[in-house]
Amino acid sequence: ILRALAPEKMNQFIFLNNIDPDDTNARLQNIKMKDAVVFVVSKSGTTAETVASMSIVLNIFHQQGLTEKDYSDHFVFCTDPVLG
Repeated sequence: ILRALAPEKMNQFIFLNNIDPDDTNARLQNIKMKDAVVFVVSKSGTTAETVASMSIVLNIFHQQGLTEKDYSDHFVFCTDPVLG
């Protein structure tokens, strides 16, 4: 999957599956969000852990000067079409 997404251009791929906000925040602090794509996977789109991680990601986006207008260039969501 990683090679299919960006076989030559991807410098780093980070999996976030930890609900510890300090860990998530620390792992993302050195990422240039203007160059990042965030792939969010959640069957319902309402899982508490996913929502909490998204909140941290969005805070870092805003800290780095990105706005809601930039979201469509940086986020991909995978959810259940019936539930999501």
